[in-house]
Amino acid sequence: MRADLGPLQQDMGSVGDRLVRRRPERARQQRARRGCASALAATLASPYFEEITSAALGRPTLCVVIDTEADFDWTGPFSRHDHSLRSIASQHLAQELFAPYGIRPTYLVDYLVAADAEGSLVLHRAFESGHCELGAQMHPWTNPPFEEALGERNSYPCNLPQNLQCAKLEALLGTIRRNFGIEPRVYKAGRYGFGDSSAVLLEEFGFDVDTSVVPFTSFEHYHGPDFHGVPARPFWFGHNRAVLELPVTQNFAGLLGEHLGDRLYPWLDSSIGRRLRLPAIFARGRLLDRLMLSPEGMSLDELKLLARTLVRRGERLFTFSFHSPSLAPGNTPYVRTQADLQDLLTRIRRFLEYFFGELGGQSMTCRQLHGFFRERRTGS
Repeated sequence: MRADLGPLQQDMGSVGDRLVRRRPERARQQRARRGCASALAATLASPYFEEITSAALGRPTLCVVIDTEADFDWTGPFSRHDHSLRSIASQHLAQELFAPYGIRPTYLVDYLVAADAEGSLVLHRAFESGHCELGAQMHPWTNPPFEEALGERNSYPCNLPQNLQCAKLEALLGTIRRNFGIEPRVYKAGRYGFGDSSAVLLEEFGFDVDTSVVPFTSFEHYHGPDFHGVPARPFWFGHNRAVLELPVTQNFAGLLGEHLGDRLYPWLDSSIGRRLRLPAIFARGRLLDRLMLSPEGMSLDELKLLARTLVRRGERLFTFSFHSPSLAPGNTPYVRTQADLQDLLTRIRRFLEYFFGELGGQSMTCRQLHGFFRERRTGS
């Protein structure tokens, strides 16, 4: 069926080339002058930058990353206090689904989780038993020192002055060392607030892996970074040493997805496009659909479609991610009720059956992937 669509896809691509134009250089320069919105412009030009092909992995490889955080009110104002940690006790629900496949998720803990004796003990036991890896995640509004004003702009770490980011990282890592007895080597910026200043700090603090990039996505509307133009594949970056970026697995499916997705989707997802419901219209028409490999907000069919599409394109690395509070009802928009939770767990279980069954997949951790790609980088 793919071969039958070839000429049509070429014709549509030709039409799309006439309708869609890349943003001019002047616009990119203007974005770069706006700070965090420039995202990783300097990082992508760093001496150690190198995009990685995942073909060497051979089989489709799943890496599970869990944003492990307090139970925030996603609809309320940012607050420094009175956050529950009850959902940490529910992490075993997903862990039991991972066990049959030998999956060792990476829990990226924020300051509140790391500082909580009970919460850190639950995760430390899982780590000591070899069932998971641990890393760090920074949410500025709950991570001391508190020198910035509360608000949406300052909820993105990359918007903070570099010296304040540095101080918050020192506090976070010190707490993780004290309560977990480890030196974390995997990082995620809270709310995906990652930029050039953050990348420099990761080098200095000895991190090996970052997981903050969300391909084909801009958070500029919320005062966050713009990741358009950042590779959707893993890549090395660094000015003084190489750090591995494992982006969120997000990509385009549909007839126009492979060749025009990154150029056409920003137009569909503009304020006018959303008002006209263009993303939904193109998705229903199987022309273009931006999908993320997460059980939150994605159906089982969408997860399968994304994995199947990327395997067909030759990709072999998949990052499966979600937020720890989704494993208890009432904490995130994705799981409001007990029925929602059962749906989420069923979606995870059935996707794993598909990935490790029909796709013949395997699993690796963030640290294992770092070692795998580093060995090949050094050898080459």
